[in-house]
Amino acid sequence: MTKKWIVTITMTLAATLLPVPSFSAENSFDWKEFIGQYDMLWDNDITADPVFPEGIFGKRHWGRTDGYYSGALMGNGLLGTNLYKLIDGVYRLNVGRSDVTEAREPFNVYNSGRLPIGYFTFSTVGQVQDEKMRLSIYDAVTSGVLKTNAGKLDFRTYVHSERECIIFDTHAEGGETGWKLDFVPQKAISPRYVFNSANAPKGYVNAEGKSNPDSYFHKDGDISFSIQALAKDTTFTDIARWYVVAWKTIRNGADSRTIATVTQADKLAKAEAEAKAIIRNAFSVSKEKLDSQHVAWWHNFYRNAAFLTFPDKNIERFWWFQYYKFASTARPGKPIVDLQGVWPTSDTPWPAIWMNLNIQLTYSWLTKANLGQLEQPLWDSFWKNRENLTRNVTDITGQEDWKECMVMPRASSYDMHAALSPALAQRNQYEVGNLTWTLFYYWQMCEAYGDDFQMKERLFPLLKSAVNIFFRIRITNPDGTCSLPSTASPEYGEGELGEIGTNSNYDLANLRWGLSTLISIDEKYGLNDPMLPKWKDFLENLPSFGYDEETGFKVSDKFEFRDTTHRHWSHLFMIYPYHLLDWENPEDESRMRLSMNRWQGNTGYSLTGKAAMLATAGDGNGALACMKKFFAGWLRPNTLYNESGPVIETPFSAMCSLEEMYLQDWGDCIRVFHGCPSSWNNVSFKNMRARGAFLISAERKNGNTASVTVSSGKGGTCRIHTGITEMMLRVTGNDGQTPQWKACGDGILEIYMKKGETVTVSRRLTSYKVNYDEAAVPKYELPDPLVKNNGKSVKSVKDWEQKRRPEIMDMLRREMYGYEPGKPAGLHFKVLEESHDAFGGKATRRQVAVYFTEDESRYMTVLMYIPNDAKGPVPAFMGMNFRGNYATTTDPEVLMPTESQIEDYGAWYQPVNRGDWGRRWPYEYVLSKGYAVVTMFYGDVDPDWNDGFHNGVHGLLDKGKPRTGESWSTISAWAWGLSRALDYLETDKDIDAGKVAVLGHSRLGKTALWAGATDQRFALVISNCSGCCGSAISRRKFGETIYIVNDAFQHWFCGNFEKYSNNEDALPFDQHELISMIAPRPVYVSSGSEDNWADQKGEYLSLVGAASVYKLYGYEGFTSTEKPGVEEPETVGRMGNHIRKGDHDILLYDWTQFINFADKFLK
Repeated sequence: MTKKWIVTITMTLAATLLPVPSFSAENSFDWKEFIGQYDMLWDNDITADPVFPEGIFGKRHWGRTDGYYSGALMGNGLLGTNLYKLIDGVYRLNVGRSDVTEAREPFNVYNSGRLPIGYFTFSTVGQVQDEKMRLSIYDAVTSGVLKTNAGKLDFRTYVHSERECIIFDTHAEGGETGWKLDFVPQKAISPRYVFNSANAPKGYVNAEGKSNPDSYFHKDGDISFSIQALAKDTTFTDIARWYVVAWKTIRNGADSRTIATVTQADKLAKAEAEAKAIIRNAFSVSKEKLDSQHVAWWHNFYRNAAFLTFPDKNIERFWWFQYYKFASTARPGKPIVDLQGVWPTSDTPWPAIWMNLNIQLTYSWLTKANLGQLEQPLWDSFWKNRENLTRNVTDITGQEDWKECMVMPRASSYDMHAALSPALAQRNQYEVGNLTWTLFYYWQMCEAYGDDFQMKERLFPLLKSAVNIFFRIRITNPDGTCSLPSTASPEYGEGELGEIGTNSNYDLANLRWGLSTLISIDEKYGLNDPMLPKWKDFLENLPSFGYDEETGFKVSDKFEFRDTTHRHWSHLFMIYPYHLLDWENPEDESRMRLSMNRWQGNTGYSLTGKAAMLATAGDGNGALACMKKFFAGWLRPNTLYNESGPVIETPFSAMCSLEEMYLQDWGDCIRVFHGCPSSWNNVSFKNMRARGAFLISAERKNGNTASVTVSSGKGGTCRIHTGITEMMLRVTGNDGQTPQWKACGDGILEIYMKKGETVTVSRRLTSYKVNYDEAAVPKYELPDPLVKNNGKSVKSVKDWEQKRRPEIMDMLRREMYGYEPGKPAGLHFKVLEESHDAFGGKATRRQVAVYFTEDESRYMTVLMYIPNDAKGPVPAFMGMNFRGNYATTTDPEVLMPTESQIEDYGAWYQPVNRGDWGRRWPYEYVLSKGYAVVTMFYGDVDPDWNDGFHNGVHGLLDKGKPRTGESWSTISAWAWGLSRALDYLETDKDIDAGKVAVLGHSRLGKTALWAGATDQRFALVISNCSGCCGSAISRRKFGETIYIVNDAFQHWFCGNFEKYSNNEDALPFDQHELISMIAPRPVYVSSGSEDNWADQKGEYLSLVGAASVYKLYGYEGFTSTEKPGVEEPETVGRMGNHIRKGDHDILLYDWTQFINFADKFLK
């Protein structure tokens, strides 16, 4: 095969790794590069049609229009072109207009057939020695270079996306300035006649074999015309319509531009006038503007469609080319798509719209691809032609009063009028269910777009009428049950086996779905249709689907799969697309598998249908095997499908099958990657549309779902199976909101969404890529804490305290911690236990309940040890602990958490033994230095897990308030809890509340820093191993990073902080400014020598960054960028720092340094 996708020639490995454009980075995504991978490229072999001496009306040559199936396709939904070689040195630009048809009555594929129009040829002067051509699907432009022995001819052509014209530009060099452009009209006769003249209706052609007069040329000034009359009969005396091909060429030296169009009207003068106006208007616009208008439409189109990636680049290029191909042949306000699209050919027996599979498959995939605007013309056509759909019933003798019914014929022209006679049942062609099947896709669109108007006012009445035909033809049995007479199962035997017999499974499925959907719509919208009881009764009394234990689902009562085949899966519609059976029901599952295995489904669209069924069964590998077989044997180079002529639906049915591998919305939930092949480990999609007006985006990494994003266009409950287990879930909303959701088991979530809300469900990572190489730290520049938002510098302490400090605090609250509430009105305290005999009489132990509200529904227990030898109120160290007060000491009198408290903590809480964490709390040592020690379990304030902020003080104080990106976080809640403990200390006569040092380790070190920043009553602040989002500079991206924090612990910080994941340079602050908020109070930062995760240097550099603020108060600070040596503690002014030997911990050495530092300021 010499026609190749450009990707097969020039694609590098890097090109295959272009990512799906993210929600936040669409503007930087190189769409042209990505889609350009899948351009078509011809290199020295632009295919030509074979030459037959008999000419186009001679010998039939099915499947031999090689150029047509290998050409460059272009179109705008009405006009189309197909560019390929005619013979050496002559190139053919086919011209099509989709609504140019015969003008006879009544409908048949002769009287109403699509007509070929003609083609332009451009011929070189010399002999072609080198030819290259490229179809850019991103720009929808075909360009090429023809090098000859006389010179060179460059050409560029497209069908304008928003104007009804064809553009053809050239640039000639050397002797090729004499290249030639001609138009060749084709005979206006139905292609069906070429294939089967014997069955043509009498009088279709005259004695000369013509069905219409010959075309003729005409010129009006500088515009040329090819004029064709379409006659009502072969007398040619009564002309129904005229169509004209018009073109104009302007040459400017070596350059030329030709603009052409095709118009059609009931009067020749009208058609000519319209053509002249189109051409003149197009020439009145500059070339640049005309071109930019064209490409802008296409670029916007791709950006609004669902974005899918595939690991198999052949499949991926197919996917994107189908986008291009369908958008070339379908547009809002344009005709619906028949079997040829906008690329008519004289070499086809299918010059009409076929409605027993073709129209359905052609449009079946558009909703999930988020291309509803391209399918809307079909539904508009149904509504516009609803009277004709009724006439298809009432035109039959004896059915004149069946005016409540509608059917869709097997084939028709654009007006959908072709009567459907019950007599066709004798040939298995009484296809009364075709309309119901087609309306399934209309219903799917209304559901996925949340279009209540179309659902109630358009779909509902159409579906009622489609179902009504079954009321007219049903057989009522003596026992009250119903049967269906002989109707059809499309393409089963095509009449060779006679009537299909009663109860065609095809129509039973159509009817079951139709009745169920009518009932559902009526009940959803409270329509109270008078037919509602009859629909329910009919549904209840329908027979079961015909089934044989050996052969599976039958075609009808009469036919089963013993020695027969059936390429159409119409007998399996209960499996797909209607999903009337349940793969999760063992009995249904076994029946479906037997039936699918018995049905071969090994040709063309049979393979795509079977792939879709297997995907819905969760058999992605089986689905992929079918698709590979399809791609290997059933597509032509430009992805057109040839079955005696072009049949456009089959490639588009493959799109539907591929969608089912990624997203399904049958039954009671949406399923993500349910049908994904196991070998597709790393794939993604964006903005696929699902029922409920949800846009779904998802990414699969290493064979598992990594994330799923749901955007709601209407609000409501999204019930979705993500494939992420509950313990690995991470759920986030837009604007910092934490959505309401519930785990329903089996990997299913219910997300309760508001209109416009976006929620992401992601898998927490179990490992992260971490930088521990100082050389890999990026260059960065820290914001100056002494430069105000208006760009002016802080000049005084007053300026700092009244202007700049509030600016930074507001920024930290808004972007990182959230806005915490104030002191609650109902705050109060109770001493639960007190003893003066702690540690052998060295200390007083006091345990106090700090109640956050008047009703005492939640409290934290504060454990205090106070030295007994103190002469008055003593300074104190205060900090939270990780496992409970009882875990910090072996003291048997320390209260254990109550059962209700443990239940409230949730599954994240793991009890330990008393005193297990005592080494971190050397009470007796600290007491011996004259300090009290105050601690409380951080879980008493707020749980340390992503609970949706429904528990702890959030659940207590927020009272169901909607969360925003600025709502307070868990670390903010813990810091708030420290302040409430300080509130108590201010009432305790044994504690000098003006000399309380707040300290914390790790995440609680982050907490201590924020508590010190927000509550200036804390006299001294100590952070130990707090790392990223604590005391370490975030921009260093060393060890723990913002992304890791937000991914693993999304509850720690507010929703707005999410946007700085892997985006540290966008931070309007850094952690040195958090340290600045503590000034002029003393601050101490410590680290472990082996705790690279916490970034010891970054922690130290935050002190350096805050030194200028301390200097403003008259205190020196750290200035050297080199961190202190291991266990070489340093104090400069009111700043202290040390690096202890060891890892991530808080030990006696640390406490010793803390006390030494505190002694300078608290005693």
